[in-house]
Formats: sequence, C-alpha cells, structure tokens
Amino acid sequence: MSGVIQAEVIRRYSDSAVSKILELVENSTAKKSKPEKFISKFAKYYTPLVCLAAVIVAALVPTVICAVSGGFGWPVYRDWIYKALNFLVISCPCALVISVPLSYFGGIGRCAKFGILVKGSTCIDALALAKVAAFDKTGTLTEGTFEVVSSSSKQALELAAAAEKYSSHPIAAAFKKIAVTAEVTDIEEVAGKGVKCKFEGKPLLCGNIKLLLENAVECEPRDSLSTVVYVALDGKFVGFVEIDDKIKTDAAQAIAELKGSGVEYTAMLTGDRRERAQAVANSVGLDGFDAELLPDEKLRIAESLKQRGKLIYVGDGINDAPVMTAADCAVSMGKVGSDAAIEASDIVLVSDNINLLPKGRKIAKGTRRLVIENIVGSLLVKAVIMALSVAIADFPLIVSVVADVGVMLLAVLNSLRTNLMGGSGKKH
Repeated sequence: MSGVIQAEVIRRYSDSAVSKILELVENSTAKKSKPEKFISKFAKYYTPLVCLAAVIVAALVPTVICAVSGGFGWPVYRDWIYKALNFLVISCPCALVISVPLSYFGGIGRCAKFGILVKGSTCIDALALAKVAAFDKTGTLTEGTFEVVSSSSKQALELAAAAEKYSSHPIAAAFKKIAVTAEVTDIEEVAGKGVKCKFEGKPLLCGNIKLLLENAVECEPRDSLSTVVYVALDGKFVGFVEIDDKIKTDAAQAIAELKGSGVEYTAMLTGDRRERAQAVANSVGLDGFDAELLPDEKLRIAESLKQRGKLIYVGDGINDAPVMTAADCAVSMGKVGSDAAIEASDIVLVSDNINLLPKGRKIAKGTRRLVIENIVGSLLVKAVIMALSVAIADFPLIVSVVADVGVMLLAVLNSLRTNLMGGSGKKH
C-alpha cells in the first residue's frame, strides 16, 4: 500500500488487445449477412414494383373494365382505387426490414452476454453453417501453461533455460522459473523448430529433433508423450528437457457438443510432435490431426479442410493468423490470444473457455432460424392477404392494417426470442 511501483508503457492504448476487442464490438454491425443483403436488395426493387402494381390496379384495370363494358363508371374506379390502397398498405416491407437486422443484433448481443464477441452478422451465419472445425493445440485445447516435468541433466536444463529466455514461443514460458546463470548471444529463433544461439562462443541449439538433425547433430528421438526439447552444444548432443501442458478439462465436452450440433469433422493442426498431438486428439475426441506443422503448412491443410464444408478455426497464436484469415469463421482466445490472432478472427472468446464455442454455435443457429422464419412467414402472409385484397370485393381496410402492422409486430416479437437462447449465463 505504501511502496513504490514502477510501470513501463510498452504500447499505446489504441494498439492494445482490449482496444481492438472494443473496436470489434463497436463495428459488429458493419458486416452484413446474406439474408440482410437480400432484404436490402429486395426492398430496393420491391417498393417501386409494388407502387407500379398499385397504379395498374387503380388506373389500368378499371379502364380496361370500362372499355370492355362500353362506358365510364366512377364506381368501378372507386372500387379499384380502394383495392390499390389496400394493396399498398399490406405490401409495406417494414416487417422484413426491421425484424431481420433485429434478429442478428439480438444474436450478437446474446453471444456477448456469455463473453462471445462477434464481429457481425456474417460471422453468425458462418458459425451456424460450418461443417468442419479445426483447432490449434497449445492454448486452445490445452491450458497453454507449460511446465518442466523432467530433464536428462542439470546442464541440459540450464542451457535450455538460457536459450529460451528471449524466445516468444509458448514453450519458453516453462523455463521462466529456472534460474539462468549462463549467458547466450547471437540469438535466432527458427520458426517451428527452436532457438539457435551461442554460449561461450560455441553454437548452442535448443528445440525439436528437426533442428538438431538439420545441423548435423547425432541424436536419437525420445519416445515420450510430453513435448521434448533437445539441447546440443558445439555440434554434440547434451541432453533433453521434457515439458508438459495440461489438456483443458472442458475440451472433450466442447468437441462432443460441436459434433452434436452438426459439425461433421473435427481436426487439430499443431506444430508439436506427432506422438503428443495424437495423445491430445484421442483424449478430446477429434476425428483427425496434423502435427509438426509450420505456419504455411497449417494454411495449406486448412484450405484442404474447406473442401469438406465451411470451416471454423480456433487458435490463439500469431502463427494462427494466416489460417484464421482463410477460415470461414475464425475464433480466437481473448486472454492468451495474440493481437494478430484477435485482429484476424471473427469471434473472440473473452474468457478462453472453449466450451463457449458450442454455446455460440447454438445461438447462431437459433438466430439464423429466426431470420428464416421472419422472412418466409412475412412474405407468405403478405402474399396471401395481397391476393385476397384484389380478389375480394369490399375487402376490409382494417384487415390490411392488421396484416401489415400485425405481421411486423409478430416478426419483431419472434426476433426477441434470441434473448432466450443459450440458457442462463453470467454477464461479461
């Protein structure tokens, strides 16, 4: 309470993850879904056509009738002008124009209540229609908090801690609690492989088996379900360090719920070892996995997965950003996710709870169902009443008013059902 705190500003507020998330929420209505675009185009052509049809009903039809009967009759014109007014009242497209965007706004707001931030209605549709779901491993299906579980020697552990000290990879966090006495120089991070540096002027390698083999270091791969970090100094193998990352307790349930909601294929794309990837995939119930991938390889496999149907991709790292851009619906983690991942994503899970994904999909599917109900129901009722207003003599104007305003109110009330989706939840 009485001590001194020294704070260092590392970035502008406008560049922070919180600011980017806030911007996503504020601009969530900018991206319009196909149904919304359809309504906009529909209203553009529908209104002038209806007005033209009303003019035809009011003027052309009675003129033709009078010409055929052989004389001018004001009662004929009066009846058909009345029918045209009925026609105009019923044809008002306000039920569609109001209820469809309102349904999407309700769905986006309902998602936000559970901590699911959605960029726009296009993302709601993509989440609802997706048939394939792919996941990153670290920080998505697992906790993302690595810990050292064993090492072959004290030297291997100390050298690994020294090399990983300046690395931005999530694995490097496992060495933070290790006291570093050695100093390394000329540090270079090799994407998807590890770290190259120098210790006392000698080349030091710290990473996966690929890194050592590429640098002509003889090393036998270790059979382990944990992530293994191999260490080599001056071209000779020193030892290894085993690191583990716990699987999220709700990951298996989330995958099962996604499959129950209509996702036909689930997969994991990771840069980790095949053995570890297989153990995680089997544990959470995935249909397939690809391991030991570089960022560009992840992108290539994601493109192939899209051939099965619309793709949801869930990730948190900067190396996931290219895949997120290519996915039909990209989901990122709000807490552990990198700025690049959050920027590239369509949906942000604020609390990093993977179980929010099937909840969000349930809300998205319900929202889309309400939109379709409003479009089909409104058009069907209006078409029937419009036809009756022209066909029936002395059609009551009050019925036309009720058909217009009543259908709009019913559509709006139906849209408000989004507030009941997803069950009860804590506000965020």
